[in-house]
Amino acid sequence: MAIAEILVTTIGTSVAKGLFEGWLKDKITDGSTEGGALAISSNLFEMVKKKTSDHFTAQDAKSQFEQVANSVARNLLPIVEANSLDEASKRAVIKAVGDAIGEYNAESLFNAGLSPSELAQNFIQAKPYLLRGFSESETSLFHRLLIESASLLVNLGSNLKGFDIEAFKRVISTQGDLLKLVKEILDGQKRMNFASQDPDQKFAEFENEYRYEITVNLNRMDHLGLSSLSDELSQVPLDVAYVSLKAKGIRHKGRGKEDEQQGSAFDELFESDLSIEEILANTKYLLIRGVAGCGKTTLLRWLAVQIAGSKISDSNLQNWQNKIPFYIRLRDYPNNLPDPESFLDFAARNIKGKMPQGWVHHHLGKGGRGIILIDGVDELPESRRPEVKRKISSWQRSFPDIPIIVTSRPLDEVKEDWLNAQKFDHAEVLPLENERVADFVTNWHKALEVWKPPLKTELDELVQKLITMIYKDRTLQDLAT
Repeated sequence: MAIAEILVTTIGTSVAKGLFEGWLKDKITDGSTEGGALAISSNLFEMVKKKTSDHFTAQDAKSQFEQVANSVARNLLPIVEANSLDEASKRAVIKAVGDAIGEYNAESLFNAGLSPSELAQNFIQAKPYLLRGFSESETSLFHRLLIESASLLVNLGSNLKGFDIEAFKRVISTQGDLLKLVKEILDGQKRMNFASQDPDQKFAEFENEYRYEITVNLNRMDHLGLSSLSDELSQVPLDVAYVSLKAKGIRHKGRGKEDEQQGSAFDELFESDLSIEEILANTKYLLIRGVAGCGKTTLLRWLAVQIAGSKISDSNLQNWQNKIPFYIRLRDYPNNLPDPESFLDFAARNIKGKMPQGWVHHHLGKGGRGIILIDGVDELPESRRPEVKRKISSWQRSFPDIPIIVTSRPLDEVKEDWLNAQKFDHAEVLPLENERVADFVTNWHKALEVWKPPLKTELDELVQKLITMIYKDRTLQDLAT
């Protein structure tokens, strides 16, 4: 049996099985994978037919199950082919990964909020014997294929967890919707794999896993004042809800001659009202100030997710496509600010222990691809803020090629020239215009729809009602902007 076929009947089938079991909240009978793919898809047909009383929905589900398995295998094939292991070793590793995934409780996956690395670790803990006898190279390929599969399941789970049986019937009967979602996620994985082209194999593998962690852990909305709903609303995908902010930029006047030459052509335009993406594309060091709730944290998280997922669509930021974001939330450091080895504390703590020695410094050093995103200067006590300046200055000296973006509320002690000695430009976030408010309301509800698809009809009505209310009520306008 060819490697491609083995991938379909093992890992591809196991992922598809986990997807449908989690979605339908039921277990497909016949737990075997290799050699049993046809039996599993046939049993899925019978299960869906029983649940929906609809032959055609069941037939569509069976067909899409098989297409998902093929798509997963096709996505993994280049990774296997590029590996130097012999054919027998590759077959053994592929079968072990399929076995690791095949019997996992997929329904609990959809409700657990796991990151890819946590899910992969759960797979291993459930069947540790699968790794016995593997060489270091075989173990490395096993982990690579497992994290790819876990990432796909986590992303699918976050998109499909809210579906009931009626929503299932609608999506399955609408040919292509599920397959389009799978393709989008797999294309994202390909982009991340392409971005992780480090000559050091261990560094490249860890970078790939780090990117997955960022795209899952930071792609969630923060909701001020909604503590009673925060646990549920935290699942709303940030990248769907995001709208671009506008800001007024102010150039630092004391830049060196080299900096002035690099930025002089843009200086005049920089100080007009621009999208924040245009400003970011034309500065290396930037302090972003804005009132509470204006979108500073959302912006930094959105940037981290877009960069990590290599899915930047804004033409202004194409040079950031292959960078590696390090998101630092200052309120997590009440005592001492982090050194580079601790940059993973918040956004990727689950894999910090697996990080190869020197990995962060490697990406911050000369010619490195890192970018440092520092969120919430205002959330530190006033006595701690000078420490932020000193730390930023030390990073500038040690890592002169690395962009640094900082956010804060516009406090008296954090004025626009607060980082003047560090040669930071400054951007003041502007209130949203009415058109952008409507875009935000629409996008936020779209994001909620992704999380809870059965609410689509109700949400469509609420969007129009809320936009109309905002336009009519001056107080709501002020609050919204």
